[in-house]
Amino acid sequence: MRTRVDHLSVAARCRANPGQWQEVGEYNSAQSASGMVWAIHNARAWSTAAQAVSPYAPAGAFEATRELTEFGARVKARYVGSTNEAWNDALAALTAAPTTRREYLLAAVTEYGGEVTTQVAEELMADSPWPTAGRNTLRKDLRGLARDGRLTAQDRAQDGRRVYRSTALVKETTR
Repeated sequence: MRTRVDHLSVAARCRANPGQWQEVGEYNSAQSASGMVWAIHNARAWSTAAQAVSPYAPAGAFEATRELTEFGARVKARYVGSTNEAWNDALAALTAAPTTRREYLLAAVTEYGGEVTTQVAEELMADSPWPTAGRNTLRKDLRGLARDGRLTAQDRAQDGRRVYRSTALVKETTR
């Protein structure tokens, strides 16, 4: 049985390595592989949802090819870029912006530069795409970032409250 292809990660791999062929997957027939080559080149989403956008958008930004194999056909794709400057600018902004609540919180803590308690984290998130994130959720996010080594955690001696700081700032101040 053929494994499902994660087209988002294939497109991301292609964008990260422009001009280099990346394997998309092996298809049971040359006809289905040709259909996928066409869908990649024309940036056609295969979902029936009206708002579905192909991970290979915009049309023409990717090249694709197929080669026959013993069991069907293998599809490969590569990112060749887009001539649409507005699309390129939007894509650059999208990849530069934090895309998850935890990444946004990490960026906010780093920009804040000081000690962050759960209460301060709640204030930092007030103007974020996740303004209703509760204290327990933010506490879990802060703990998770500390567990991953992206924040440092310590308990303040004067009041026993747990505070977090960006590891990037801690390294700068200890030099």
